[in-house]
Amino acid sequence: MNDFKELYSLPGTAEEKKWLADRLETLTVKEALILTAAQMRHPADTAADAVRQLCSLPDYTLIGPAKSYEELGKRYLEKETRFPRKLYECADLDKLGRWYEDTSPGLFVGDHYVAYPKGSLSPSYDGTNLAVLEDADWSVKLKLASDAVPEGVWLRLPDYERVNGDVGEISLALEALQVRNFVECTLLEARCILLGIINLTRQYDDVVSLIYDGQNLGVILDEQGQGTPFFREKVLAALEYEGCRLLVDALDICQNLDCYDCIPTTDFAALGKAQLQKSGVLESIVEAGCFDLEKCGSLLMEDEGYITTGNGYCIRRNEKPFQRLHEEGSTMTMTMTM
Repeated sequence: MNDFKELYSLPGTAEEKKWLADRLETLTVKEALILTAAQMRHPADTAADAVRQLCSLPDYTLIGPAKSYEELGKRYLEKETRFPRKLYECADLDKLGRWYEDTSPGLFVGDHYVAYPKGSLSPSYDGTNLAVLEDADWSVKLKLASDAVPEGVWLRLPDYERVNGDVGEISLALEALQVRNFVECTLLEARCILLGIINLTRQYDDVVSLIYDGQNLGVILDEQGQGTPFFREKVLAALEYEGCRLLVDALDICQNLDCYDCIPTTDFAALGKAQLQKSGVLESIVEAGCFDLEKCGSLLMEDEGYITTGNGYCIRRNEKPFQRLHEEGSTMTMTMTM
């Protein structure tokens, strides 16, 4: 698999080179296939070009296995039509594959076809916004090794191959590792998107359980609590409140978020002003700046049992029962009950 060593020596700023190195460090098998196609199409001349390519990876489509136009035509019928499989012999699959290439231009890379983006949906690098170009659409990243590939490859979760039929991270990782299942693999390194969830390699006795929990966490974060506003921010606040360090506990917290009352600290001034008005303080006095409204709101929240977290929220536990789903391995005993 391409290690993209040439990208590390591209001219650019120190910040661009660091961002690039950090992102390439955990590049997965699927991402490497897509980046190869992007480089074949337009080789990056600068670090900024490479940053833009990496930001655009989610906009590409990977189809496979498809090593030929015939296989590409077959994949098209399987993925995008309900044409009966028993009638496939009626189709000129090679011609169909070439038609697909005309309508969705791309390149054959390895055993797959990579279609170029038809329109960019991902944030792009404009030379000034590295800080906001977060690689955040994942839950857990694992570096797995096998007897055939002792140096290991990266796996990125969640994987939706079984849901949408696209070529997924899991199947590509298994293929690259030359194994049939992850029981045969060794975990070299693991990272979680949630701050505070560290030392994952010590939290699990087997890789399969870690993949299972990482997959579940990814689905939960993607669903955003069925559309709950500021879901991820509330999760981070609750994790800090509980001093959470284990992935199993993070899963429980994510699925019990209604057990926490959470308010952004940006609301402090409004809360303080409302309290002054309720207390009969004249509006003209408030408008004259005689009170520190934010401090007033902060003290009110503190008095009601809230604590302020590092991500700009204040939070407290309410009286709703916390439903434990992962008792085994948990270390949360302090604040799970009122």
